[in-house]
Amino acid sequence: MIKPWEKLSSKPVGDFRIFTIRSDRKKSPRTQQAHDFLKRAIDIFRSLNDTAYFRYKYSVFYYGIVCYSIGAYTEAEPYLLQSAEFCKQLKDIPEYAQALINVAAIHVFKGEYAKAESLDLQMKEILDTMPNVGLVHYLIGTVYNNLSIIYAQTGNPQKALT
Repeated sequence: MIKPWEKLSSKPVGDFRIFTIRSDRKKSPRTQQAHDFLKRAIDIFRSLNDTAYFRYKYSVFYYGIVCYSIGAYTEAEPYLLQSAEFCKQLKDIPEYAQALINVAAIHVFKGEYAKAESLDLQMKEILDTMPNVGLVHYLIGTVYNNLSIIYAQTGNPQKALT
């Protein structure tokens, strides 16, 4: 029998008279296994030579994502920032943007809206210079969605609609 997903939190994101948006955070019963596996992989890849660099980079990124998904924001942020730096060095702009968009989301959950807005606007500026296909298209949509949440949370609904 498969265990149900554990609800980590549920909080109102916005009340718009007609409807209310809630943010539910849930964790798979296997998330801890992924967390442990990726942590071990990072330690192993870190000890290897440069041939494992890409595996290390992706392990760092996915470890940050797993930490983020279970609400361990303090633990996730440095790994996502490190992953963004790797991607920037490799000129992998969509992955760079994806890592920093996740860092911006962490700032939203921590109530640091100015930091989140700044990061999202930077990523919007970078992504707007790229062809709007595939991952870039998805990330641009994510940035606009995140900005609308920030503006709604900070009492600026008119800006959220533009």
